[in-house]
This record gives sequence, structure tokens and C-alpha cells, in this order.
Amino acid sequence: MRMEKPTPAQKVTASTVAAAIVQLTVGIANTYILETDIPSTIETPLTILAVFLTGYLVPPARRDRVIESKVNADTKQNNT
Repeated sequence: MRMEKPTPAQKVTASTVAAAIVQLTVGIANTYILETDIPSTIETPLTILAVFLTGYLVPPARRDRVIESKVNADTKQNNT
């Protein structure tokens, strides 16, 4: 199976933006706001959580359709 269009899925785009927002926020906070930096043991899980939640909550766009390739269609047919 593959995506019908070559553009990234809406969920992928939103998750990538969420990761960038977390990283920018932590970077700005570490540089300009906080006296001590946020440790990477906190920063990394925050980023992962933001990516997961965004990917889970953002619905797929109408253009985000998966099409079956001939190989997958044949495999599915043989399994039934």
C-alpha cells in the first residue's frame, strides 16, 4: 500500500510542526527565560509526547488516502 498523493499526510505534517514547536519553546526557555536549562531527559519525552498526541488527535485529510498496490491486493486475495 502507498499514499495516493506524494504530499505528506496531514497527521505527519501536524506532528512535525508539534515537534518543532516543543523544541523551539524549550530552546527559547533555556536561552532567555530559565536560569537552569531543561534537561534532555525531560525535553525528549516532551517532544515524543507532543508528536504522539498530535498524530493521534489530528484527523486524516480527505487527500490522505491509501491505495493498494497490485502485490498487496493479490496477497489479500490469496489469504481469503
